[in-house]
Amino acid sequence: MAQKIALIGASGFVGGRLLQRLKEVEGFEIVCMGRSPVPGFAHAFLDLKSPDTIAPAFAQVRPSFVFQLAAQSSVVGANSDKMDSWKVNAEANAAIASAMSTYVPECGILYTSSSEVYGEAFNSGEVNEDTCPKPLSTYACSKLAGELAYRALLTPQNQLIVVRPSNHSGLGQSTNFVLPSFASQVANETQVRVGNIEVKRDFLHVEDVVSAYMHIFAARANIGQRECYNVSSGSAVSLSEVLASLVEMAGGNVSVEVDPKRYRATDVEETKICAQRLAKAVGWKPKHSLEFLLKELISGHSLRKGGE
Repeated sequence: MAQKIALIGASGFVGGRLLQRLKEVEGFEIVCMGRSPVPGFAHAFLDLKSPDTIAPAFAQVRPSFVFQLAAQSSVVGANSDKMDSWKVNAEANAAIASAMSTYVPECGILYTSSSEVYGEAFNSGEVNEDTCPKPLSTYACSKLAGELAYRALLTPQNQLIVVRPSNHSGLGQSTNFVLPSFASQVANETQVRVGNIEVKRDFLHVEDVVSAYMHIFAARANIGQRECYNVSSGSAVSLSEVLASLVEMAGGNVSVEVDPKRYRATDVEETKICAQRLAKAVGWKPKHSLEFLLKELISGHSLRKGGE
């Protein structure tokens, strides 16, 4: 009988891409755990907003490895509905950890946290996995709480791999996120409304993030029981530079209007994130340049405009 990989968040922006890569892994059955089935894959009902659905799902599936990608993933969204975000990002992960320790006490899990957990620590320079997190938002606090829940509730035999990806984007991402928002406005409007564009951020293509997760899964037998990896490009660029590149790629004249409502109260000036631990452990490095990502986004949003 094939072992089972459980994917929580298969219908999400990253999860859908990871699902296609997992199809290539031999010797495993992929089970999508979530509210709705994914055509062509086994399904077990699980609703992160209803923690009482989590234990029965794990009792049914009994996976040997779990990818937990589901979350309230928007910083703005998390701040607008703080209790709901806490339930999804913190309480649900505690319930997953408890269910794993009960029904699959030797099952491994890759939990997607966020580089946002470093928060105020960015103000002291480059961060690595040994940097003490100092989260500044509801989103970051709830993601760090999820990390701590797994550390507290899993058995010693449950392998826990926490990943803290930097900002990542690609076609299909919601315009609630900065790069698709910029690209959509540049491609379809004459004016772009922005917040603080002097901040510097580390950006990755979503396919590089998926590749990192696959590298980690392939190397899981050779890494420790409790590991944490940053997933980042290792360099930061200002949003003003990003916006200027998108405008140039679009070949249009676009004015920029600063909207104070788009400012974040807890913004840090620069996010410098070291990912050398991941590179040394599994041999991963990003393949897609920021220019490639921006060209993909502006092309995709321009095509949408032409098809309307």
